[in-house]
Amino acid sequence: LQTPRVRLHWQHARIWRPAAPRPRLPAATIAERLRQAEWLLALRRATHRNVIDGAAASTVATLRSACVVLDAARARELAARLIGWGEGLTPAGDDLLAGLLAGLDAPAPMQVQRRDFRAAMAATVLAQRLRTTAIAAHGLRLAAAGHHGAPLLELREALLEEPDPGAVDRALHAALSIGATSGADMVSGLLVALQAWAVPAGTDRQ
Repeated sequence: LQTPRVRLHWQHARIWRPAAPRPRLPAATIAERLRQAEWLLALRRATHRNVIDGAAASTVATLRSACVVLDAARARELAARLIGWGEGLTPAGDDLLAGLLAGLDAPAPMQVQRRDFRAAMAATVLAQRLRTTAIAAHGLRLAAAGHHGAPLLELREALLEEPDPGAVDRALHAALSIGATSGADMVSGLLVALQAWAVPAGTDRQ
């Protein structure tokens, strides 16, 4: 790959592929890891605040509730509101939705209902993606199709499947290092989905 100023040689590049799914950790372990990640994320967000911590905070909180009860109509409305919300090449709302879709792709109980919910969210993201920047729209298209970056998937794996407890800190640090706030926004969306999917089967619609 060559430009007037840069030449990149790809012949020695390694192809990254997601790890094969492994058995899930016990529910209590996952719950503890999600709490740990939430706490570390809060520390990061305290010093790198953006619209997700301000004007969009109530929208994100309501989206979390909609994911728990599988209220697809409400979730789609909130997702549409988040697209293009925030500054930068990839606005914060788009980054959060990319992380959310990565979390919704995690295997979970009540798979049929949740698969339908995830499909509805992806359809909304695809339909509304042109309301944001070109680079963010491309990222949303990939996320809707189930294609997620290595840091996000490795964090998801650390939270749900990795026996080594230290893996959470390492994976979270790598994900939070993406951009100024993009990594934190994607992690925020990932945790919204994983916390919703952690609700035991049979309690989703209480």
